[in-house]
Amino acid sequence: MAVMNMFDLSGRAALVTGGGSGIGRSVCEGLGENGADVAVADLNEDSAKETVGLLSRNGRKAFAIRADVTKAADVESMVQQVVAKFGKLDIACNIAGGIFGRYLIHETPEEYWDAIMALNFKSIFLCMKAEIGAMLKQGKGSIINTSSVGALLPGDTVTMGVIYDCAKAGVICFSRKAAGEYGRNEIRINAIVPGMIMGTNFAAERRAASVEASAEKASRDLARMALGRPGKPEDMKGIVAYLASDAASYTTGQAFVVDGGLS
Repeated sequence: MAVMNMFDLSGRAALVTGGGSGIGRSVCEGLGENGADVAVADLNEDSAKETVGLLSRNGRKAFAIRADVTKAADVESMVQQVVAKFGKLDIACNIAGGIFGRYLIHETPEEYWDAIMALNFKSIFLCMKAEIGAMLKQGKGSIINTSSVGALLPGDTVTMGVIYDCAKAGVICFSRKAAGEYGRNEIRINAIVPGMIMGTNFAAERRAASVEASAEKASRDLARMALGRPGKPEDMKGIVAYLASDAASYTTGQAFVVDGGLS
């Protein structure tokens, strides 16, 4: 008897923001490996096209979109392009985000607050607004937002600064509340919560901070992880494939921590 693959995404249309590198690129590859066709959105169009090349060589339909997820017009156009190309939007993975610099609260410029919140929290609102609009028309869908383990750690172990961590905490709350609002429409909304993932902006900033604080601090950070090592972008493939698939048909409003046991 043939065994059904519950993670099969054949015939599904997916959108991944931040798909040009790091976690976003690995998520694109993971969705493609499970059969989905993927729209790769990124502010850096060349990087998005590189990801498309990887997917195309593996037989998947894919195309690149240049989009600034902090701008409503870009986000609306992005979703419209996906629907025009694939005819629908089944899966939306909002991976785009980032950090630049870090400040103590009393030294934080207002412009820095605005920029971090726009990139890491407002972008989730803008993307979900457009994605949910498309999914309501087809009667179902799966949205996967990206938070950070910094949102869960106590104040004395702030990972990327208070502003960034609070923006990422907002992503978890927003995902849970939205899941309740759209569950009866068969739109599932969950969040993934990565820890220190190598090959990402987060990891680079964290390593720099550890070097500033001494090699001893860097070793202590690793020692706090149950697995004793940082993660890799490909470590996020499995959880996203699960949440995108029918295997998670009864899963919504949850935040899945993938941090090697750090939290």
